[in-house]
Amino acid sequence: MKSMSARILAAFFLIIGLNLVFVGSSFFLAYQSSQKDWNGKIEKKAQETLDVMFSSITEGEATDLTEEICQKNILKAQQRLIGMAQLLIYDKHKNLVCHWLNSSLDNYTPPEPDNSAASPYYFNNEIIGYYILIPVEFRHFDENRQFISRIIHMALGGMIFSFFVSLWLAFRIAGHFAGEAKEIAINLMNLSEGYNNFEITPSSTTEMMAINDAALLLQKKMIQQEGQRNSWYKNITHDLRTPITALKSQFIACRDGILPMTPERWETILSELAGMELMIRDFALLSKLESSNFKLTRQFISTPAIKEHLVITLTEPAREKEIELEWDFMDFSFLCDFSLITTAFTHLIENAIEFSLPGSTIEIRMGVLDKTGYFRVIPRGQLEREQLERIFDPLYKADFSRKTKGSGLGLTISRKISEILGAELKVENLNDNRISFEMLMKTCSSSLNV
Repeated sequence: MKSMSARILAAFFLIIGLNLVFVGSSFFLAYQSSQKDWNGKIEKKAQETLDVMFSSITEGEATDLTEEICQKNILKAQQRLIGMAQLLIYDKHKNLVCHWLNSSLDNYTPPEPDNSAASPYYFNNEIIGYYILIPVEFRHFDENRQFISRIIHMALGGMIFSFFVSLWLAFRIAGHFAGEAKEIAINLMNLSEGYNNFEITPSSTTEMMAINDAALLLQKKMIQQEGQRNSWYKNITHDLRTPITALKSQFIACRDGILPMTPERWETILSELAGMELMIRDFALLSKLESSNFKLTRQFISTPAIKEHLVITLTEPAREKEIELEWDFMDFSFLCDFSLITTAFTHLIENAIEFSLPGSTIEIRMGVLDKTGYFRVIPRGQLEREQLERIFDPLYKADFSRKTKGSGLGLTISRKISEILGAELKVENLNDNRISFEMLMKTCSSSLNV
């Protein structure tokens, strides 16, 4: 495992190394190209000079090359031979006739004459002699060699300077990144260990800023969840302690003979136990839904099947409170988890039944609007602003009376299920003294079959 600083430094070294290779290669190729162009032009000029000289030699229609004729013509072409480093002229039998060397070259070492490398020269379609022409190369001049030397030294100096400056910048930038990363890592470690009461310093780097913002959001959520958890534990403790204390008192009173164990008292005890059982059941379900191992069981389900399940489950609780349930279900099917969605709908309707007045009516609708499936529960009443904001919080009850039935987790479970199913659950007051609990089945609507 490598640190961020090591990775950044490695990347900088790689970039610097590639830069040096590219610069060096470019310089070498440019020098080779320039030298080749120079030699080509000089050779062409020297060849032209040689042609002029041989034309002068053959003006008298001479068929043999002699040293006297060659020296005489070389002397005439002295000014034109500046582009030649060496000229060797052979007769038609490849015997050396004339050997001319450019005296203006200080650092030229002439090679030994070799007539095997000589080129023939034709006159009237006959070979009258041979020659070896060696043009002046760029590096044969002392000034040119000094120029090349300075260019190389300046290029190497620039590369070395660039290397150390880049290395310094790499250390500075890597150190900055590593410092920010280390600070964010410490913050995340603190959050993972449950410490959230500390200040997170904003970052100046875009990527680090994104991680920092995520850490800040996580810190905010953890603080919020810790507050909810504390409130949750407090409410659970209170909600469980109250019936347990009441049960304990009644059992002690019955044991001591203070209270008789009548059928009515048994019903009260059983009712308290049922409430505790309901709270434990809902708490276990919510814990299961929040588990990372929870998996959906998707299948195509129809609205008549959902309605049948809800009618069987909720008709008796509604009848006990003399509440009428009005069903308005559109016939369609969609891909979803039957158990989860019916559980969410059941809790929404049970909550409406619990807080509705006897003799009232609750509208239950399920249909499609703008290609999106929806489920609505509309009881009578109105909610205050605080109630609208907190109604889906765990253990929150709009009626704080301990006589209210229910665990206080029903709407929380419905909201959690809606999140799992990719739906949106919202509540709002309607104008005609009614409340609307609506679940928009956004993700499931992609499989609607009306």
